[in-house]
Amino acid sequence: MALIFSLLTVQTLFGAIDTLWNHEFRERLAGRRAARQELALHAVREFLYVFVFLGLAWREWHGAWAALMAAVLLLEVLVTAADFVVEDRTRRLSAFERVLHTALTLLFGVVLMALVPVLLGWLRQPSAVIEVRYGGFSVLFTFMAAGMFAWGVRDAFAALAHFRPAEWLRNPIQAAEQPSGRAVLVTGATGFIGGHVVRALRRRGDTVWVWTRDADRALARFGPQVHVVTNLREISAAANIDAIVNLAGAPVIGPPWTPKRRRRCSTGARRARACRA
Repeated sequence: MALIFSLLTVQTLFGAIDTLWNHEFRERLAGRRAARQELALHAVREFLYVFVFLGLAWREWHGAWAALMAAVLLLEVLVTAADFVVEDRTRRLSAFERVLHTALTLLFGVVLMALVPVLLGWLRQPSAVIEVRYGGFSVLFTFMAAGMFAWGVRDAFAALAHFRPAEWLRNPIQAAEQPSGRAVLVTGATGFIGGHVVRALRRRGDTVWVWTRDADRALARFGPQVHVVTNLREISAAANIDAIVNLAGAPVIGPPWTPKRRRRCSTGARRARACRA
């Protein structure tokens, strides 16, 4: 079992890199409505790994119980395959993420090859769940299972939130009956203050352009009530912008406003992402 545990540990480290770098830092999946199916699949896979890690760290699954462990592993393969399909359909993966996915797939294949003889040996035993201990590996896998459980709960709640109707449907934006003829460009519109500003502009009949890095979030908040662009070149040359409301920058709720953070945020919207940490 030492080999199996070592392989699973390496796979978990690779998976943590993929999750933290690609899913959280680069893609920010938890905040993307379009990623709701991917988040749901991630949650299912994380809960499956919780069962596998705790099950292997503290128990041997003899007889018919070995079939249960095999079924969980097979389900993990199916969930991962579905995840690959959803990812390719909903977003563009970086080369680094594709390399990590390939490495994770190969590692899990090696893990399965090492587990098959163990499961077959357990299958020939009388049906029982036998308590075992593997010292440090048992403790390590318990901690990893706890982390995966917490992350699975987080992904599950994020997915459920995105499966709800979009914000602009739950809380409709009121627009004036007669357009004012003015057009306003708003940056930072997806923030707390920005959202209220957009609604106020629409109530007085203004056409609103939202310039944002996260078009998916803006569309979920405002829907067809605004024009969403991620680049100023997307605004038609025929469009006349009468005013600009610049709310881009560090969030109101965030880390302490220390001198170091003020210096990092002093260059404006370009550094807004850096200001979050």
